Amino acid sequence: MKKQLGQLFTLDFYQIKHNLTYRRLRQIIKQTCHAEGLTIIKMTGCRFAPHGESIVAILKESHFAVHTWPEHNFISFDIYTCTPNFDIKPIFNRLKQIFKPKSITLHHIVRGQV
Repeated sequence: MKKQLGQLFTLDFYQIKHNLTYRRLRQIIKQTCHAEGLTIIKMTGCRFAPHGESIVAILKESHFAVHTWPEHNFISFDIYTCTPNFDIKPIFNRLKQIFKPKSITLHHIVRGQV
């Protein structure tokens, strides 16, 4: 039986209510990671002109990235974890409650079948 080394979850939220500041978005990432037992090692990001942000949290477990397109009311999340049997549902539900998207795309990709 092969071993799974990691898994990537991608969440695309369409038609969101995005009136968050860069600082608030960083807080949401910190609170979400903390609530789900993920350990942030370092967080960095960039604000784009005239709008939009990208923030990446390097985790002990791997990474959590967020990219925003306010002009399209769109935000994407990439959550990669090396934790076996990681349950994305609590993070998914928390983010869905905050951003209230009208449409969602979720993908799960298994990485490193060795």
